[in-house]
Amino acid sequence: MGFAIDLLMHTYGDNTKWRWTFVELEGRFAATAKNILDLKSAYANTDPSSPYYDSTLYHLRLVKKLLNQSADRYREKYELSTGQMSDFKTGISFLGALRRLHIILAESEESESTKKKLTIWKQKLEADMKKQEEMKKKA
Repeated sequence: MGFAIDLLMHTYGDNTKWRWTFVELEGRFAATAKNILDLKSAYANTDPSSPYYDSTLYHLRLVKKLLNQSADRYREKYELSTGQMSDFKTGISFLGALRRLHIILAESEESESTKKKLTIWKQKLEADMKKQEEMKKKA
């Protein structure tokens, strides 16, 4: 599924009117990949002696990469195209999901760095919301 989305994005190129639609597709793919992951068995299969060790690690890496990429792309969509708070909130929710995944897997360093990024993004969202309210009051 991810390969098909990448091929489609590559075929249309960077300068297309569908550019921001691909962000939605990538986000849905990231959410689907995360929801397919069974965290109970994934945590148990992170033991190197497990027969599913390799496939579990590849799936975890893919989910982490997709969640981070989707969060970044939604923020990019917010800043460069739509300016809608809902896009930025969606990016923040993807970061939150990534942080929860790091916490479950006991990856404290990655969890802390994601938490810092999440805090910065939330502060920016609040500042942008205040700016928007001030602009409405002036108009």
